[in-house]
Amino acid sequence: MSIEQVSLVTEDGWSLAGTWYRAQEPAFGVSVVLCGEFGYLRDDYAAYARYLHEHGMDVLCFDYRGCPESPSPAGEGPPHLLDWGRDISAAMHWVTERKPGNRLVLVSHGLGGLLTGLTSPPPGLRGMLCLAPANGFFAGLSFLQRRWLWLRARFLWPLLRLTGMHPQLPQGIGRQLPQSLIRDWSHWCFHPQPPVDAYGVSPQQSYMAWNRPIRCYSFVTNPDEPTRSIHEIAARYPRAPVELVRSASAALPEGLSGYACFFKPEMQHHLWEETLHWMQRVAPAPVGESLIEV
Repeated sequence: MSIEQVSLVTEDGWSLAGTWYRAQEPAFGVSVVLCGEFGYLRDDYAAYARYLHEHGMDVLCFDYRGCPESPSPAGEGPPHLLDWGRDISAAMHWVTERKPGNRLVLVSHGLGGLLTGLTSPPPGLRGMLCLAPANGFFAGLSFLQRRWLWLRARFLWPLLRLTGMHPQLPQGIGRQLPQSLIRDWSHWCFHPQPPVDAYGVSPQQSYMAWNRPIRCYSFVTNPDEPTRSIHEIAARYPRAPVELVRSASAALPEGLSGYACFFKPEMQHHLWEETLHWMQRVAPAPVGESLIEV
């Protein structure tokens, strides 16, 4: 297994830490870029990346700007969430430069599914898997969930900004993000659309450029990610053929549930296998949306 720690540079000069799982010959001819969730780091996806790598795929996992190993360059201002779309673009171009003949597939988790639409898809991109995509906007939640999110965003998160600590980290204590990123995410929770970015490009313009197949997985065991939110994410990509897959709790290994359950090693013989086959086919999804019970 060939695994390298790499550095990729964005168009505006940020250096991002990455892990490159380079496929050995014979390779399958597919490169995967894994776009993570807010507060997660590339190592959180290592087990799934190794699984794809062992099946002949090249995989790049990277940390967005502002993460501990992708700090601000000297003289630069604080990072912002809208700029993470540019980080995804840099990751896609980094991979296509090294494997120009490969088909490119994106795997996005949580917020990654929202941010990917802010990028310009390269010609070699064949599709995207969205795993528990997060809309962010709290109106899609139940009444009790909206109240809890309102309390977190209005009171708890501002307090945590003083230390830069992310309020709902996947691995518990110790990870920190810049205050600007936590402030942006708190703001997005109360607005249905991301704002126009610093370069004057509206999100609607960016999402319209996407016409590649998208397969979205909703995990119904996760109370913070209702099916309505998944449909709202899908609706952001009006020109893309979108397929919605609802993974009922009965389809998951015993004891697994929640927002990041997909990336647990126990999923290897469950949904990992299914997503691998989808990537190998890279077949267009049906036009419109279809909901499949798995």
